[in-house]
Amino acid sequence: MPTLEIGDWFRTALDAALTDVTSHQRRQQSFTDNRLSAPEAVGTKLIGQMEQVVLTAVRRCHHEVQSTAGSEAQSSGDNNADHPHRNANSNPRLATEKQVRAIHAMADRQNIDLKDLLHDRFSVASAKALTIRQASELIDELKRNFQSV
Repeated sequence: MPTLEIGDWFRTALDAALTDVTSHQRRQQSFTDNRLSAPEAVGTKLIGQMEQVVLTAVRRCHHEVQSTAGSEAQSSGDNNADHPHRNANSNPRLATEKQVRAIHAMADRQNIDLKDLLHDRFSVASAKALTIRQASELIDELKRNFQSV
């Protein structure tokens, strides 16, 4: 028959072993959770990149449609007086990255809601969707606004 001392020692050892097992299980679960969250983060980043690619493609299509409509209007006798910002070229060149960065920097500095401005003036959702000429006009306008303040 075990003595009380051996019984106490056994209970203490068993308690320690169970605590160690529980701690190990928690570490394993934490490790598993972290491994699951890493792919989610990568997936979220990839989705964001894919959204940018799709958005850029949509903008280019939008510009192509606008320019085609502008060319057809010119050939039918319309001089684009109703649409001063429409580019009549069949293949407009989009704003450069440098122009886009400049537009964002100047709009931020002047606390201008760029999204609304672009939508109202040019019917686009992003500065990347502007043509080179439109971006140049907008940069000149933002410069004049900044100098007059």
